[in-house]
Amino acid sequence: MDIRIAVCDDNFIFVNEVKQICEEYFASKNENCHVECFSCGEEVLHAVDLTWNVLFLDIEMGKISGIEVKDQLLEKNCETQIVFLTSHSECMKEAFGRNVVGFIEKKNITDELSVILKKIYRDILRGERIWSVKGNCIVLDDIYYIHAEGSYVIVITKGERLLIRESLSECEKQLGTKGFMRVHRSVLIHLKYVSGVTESYVEIGNREQLRISRGMCRKIKSKYMEYIR
Repeated sequence: MDIRIAVCDDNFIFVNEVKQICEEYFASKNENCHVECFSCGEEVLHAVDLTWNVLFLDIEMGKISGIEVKDQLLEKNCETQIVFLTSHSECMKEAFGRNVVGFIEKKNITDELSVILKKIYRDILRGERIWSVKGNCIVLDDIYYIHAEGSYVIVITKGERLLIRESLSECEKQLGTKGFMRVHRSVLIHLKYVSGVTESYVEIGNREQLRISRGMCRKIKSKYMEYIR
């Protein structure tokens, strides 16, 4: 297996530290690991091949911030998983978004990076997760959210809408431990695709806004942070 990793930070010494930890971790698993290093967001955006398994991305850089890089990669339909690096934990709350799978505080790089690498490796080995429901086999990572419609649910995915005779409560029971969260009596969202949240709605995937129950804003933020950890 060839694992491709990118690291972007304007601190050359820190980049090399992340590179070394990644290479040593995957060497211990007898896996080939190629790490590309970048010193600014512009270099990442101009890279020829964007198909990394994961991009470790500094939030605070020069002309283009890590958050701006993330947004521009999404516009390029890049599905690389992103782990944000920061020296300021308060910046994390601004870094919601599709494909964001974790945050690392630089002062804790050795311990936190090891935890993240274990999660990434587990996901790579697991491959596509499939949800089998009422004769349908759906790739979990393709699901944005599920909406209740009478005795049915509508599953909104990247490519289609599926009408399935199932209750939302049963969907929640099956998917609640797989990164999904009920935010309204009629809506179950995939936390992976949360890109924003207010007191009234949560923004999902392609910037679709879904109504949430009163008092859910803080719970969604908390659950999201738990999910990407």
